[in-house]
Amino acid sequence: MQIIDSHQHFWDHSLRDYAHLKNGSPLLRKNFYPKDLEPLMAQTGVEGTMLVQAHPSVEEANWLVSIAENNSFILGVVAWLDLSSKDIEKEIESLAASNKFKGVRSMLEIDDDDYWILRQDVANGLELLEEKNLTFDFLVRPRHLPAIPKIASAYPKARFVIDHMAKPLIAAGQREPWGTLMKAIAKNENVYIKVSGLVSEDDPNNIQVAHSKPFVDEVVRLFGFNRIMYGSDWPVSSVNLSYSEVLEYAIGCLGEISNDQKKAFFYENARNFYKI
Repeated sequence: MQIIDSHQHFWDHSLRDYAHLKNGSPLLRKNFYPKDLEPLMAQTGVEGTMLVQAHPSVEEANWLVSIAENNSFILGVVAWLDLSSKDIEKEIESLAASNKFKGVRSMLEIDDDDYWILRQDVANGLELLEEKNLTFDFLVRPRHLPAIPKIASAYPKARFVIDHMAKPLIAAGQREPWGTLMKAIAKNENVYIKVSGLVSEDDPNNIQVAHSKPFVDEVVRLFGFNRIMYGSDWPVSSVNLSYSEVLEYAIGCLGEISNDQKKAFFYENARNFYKI
């Protein structure tokens, strides 16, 4: 089975202040580089990854692209850029000098304004992503979901993906209003879903596939197997499970599916979405 991991991170605390990580597990205060991930990929049969931003800076964006250029298993980079910046076009063009640059992620989850993505000063950045055939990753929680159908319909030629299934309340087993909001989003065929980060939303003292499976089943029902993709969210997920266990967890959440469905979920959808 061919596997692309559509969501993983690297960081170096000596280079940047990853303040949102310092409040978490001591494990996340370590530095993570390709040499740490590559042997884990070899053990699980993952052949390539999408490297996703973890710090809101252009400096990190350039750093990630340079790492990708020097490591063939990194198939693409999703970098942070300020979509409201007056320099956004110049910054996109600079990153796009590398064919490893595939898209942008903004950290809506930690922004003070839950709906800044709808602001007029962000529109130019979204228009540029659509024009230049770049993607946008939503890092959100359920409270942010009402904004996504508005964005998806406003930019119908753009490609959007919701990271970590929008972090539903898995540990609490609370599927509403998340489910209803996801149903509205699924009507927009330019929105995809990453089945990633689920172990971080499960009960850390009692992680079970059975807790996440109803949420995954709902995403499959709404989006089908052509718009969902696998992501490990390594190394964040390693606080709870190993790299191979996260993959097994995802397989368990899917249950019995066909070989074509496996190929779409683990490989083809990521490749097509990010134009790898």
